[in-house]
Amino acid sequence: MQKRLWHFRMPGMGLSCNDLRFDKPVSERQARAELRLRDGYKRLPNDTEFW
Repeated sequence: MQKRLWHFRMPGMGLSCNDLRFDKPVSERQARAELRLRDGYKRLPNDTEFW
């Protein structure tokens, strides 16, 4: 599914979530790649949720 706004929650964040906004529709795969690049992760932690 292509979206411009993706919400995500990483382990340890509790009930809060953050979001990633894009200028064009992107897939979940692209949103995950952007989060890894932005925060300097090689891999996202297990149980990271996107919606």
